[in-house]
Amino acid sequence: MQKISLSGLPGSGVSALLAETRKILGLKHRIETLDPVRARNPFDASSHSGFISCFFDFSTQINEENVRSISHPDLLVCNRSILDHWVFWTREMRSKTQTPQLLQKHELIAHLSTYWMPSYDRFFLVRVDFSTLRDRLNPIASGEYSLEDLREYDEVYQQIISEMGLKVVEIWNNGSIDETTQKLVSAFSDALPTL
Repeated sequence: MQKISLSGLPGSGVSALLAETRKILGLKHRIETLDPVRARNPFDASSHSGFISCFFDFSTQINEENVRSISHPDLLVCNRSILDHWVFWTREMRSKTQTPQLLQKHELIAHLSTYWMPSYDRFFLVRVDFSTLRDRLNPIASGEYSLEDLREYDEVYQQIISEMGLKVVEIWNNGSIDETTQKLVSAFSDALPTL
């Protein structure tokens, strides 16, 4: 089994691309996907800032990945992963007063991230230029994210990828979904020659 982290900013098209890619790769291979766990978060998901909400995302992500791997699919593709949760938490930490209690919580989340990140065989990051993303902002996340928020998240993605030395394949989604799906299918195939 190969476990894939498929990440990207809200509005970048990760979910739509994964749905199309699964249709194609699923013709020959057993594909298991894990939808974003944030959608099931019963805590204050609008702020992304509370430790309890963040810990729910981390622990649910890890548990769900373990459960999905039991059936030994050829590919387990996580639509958002620990990388995404770590990015959101890190960005929110920038705006908080650094109390000793908060720093302890941050250390716990950092340890979880560092421990779990090597469990992914491949990292893919769906990118989109900001003029295209601006056009997509209205329908996503009920207006939860401003363009400036998304720029900051993009910076944090790049920072964390660099700091952790992650080998990430970037897939640019500025064209049609068909064109980008073909890029993603090709990238999965190139990265996973055993399939």
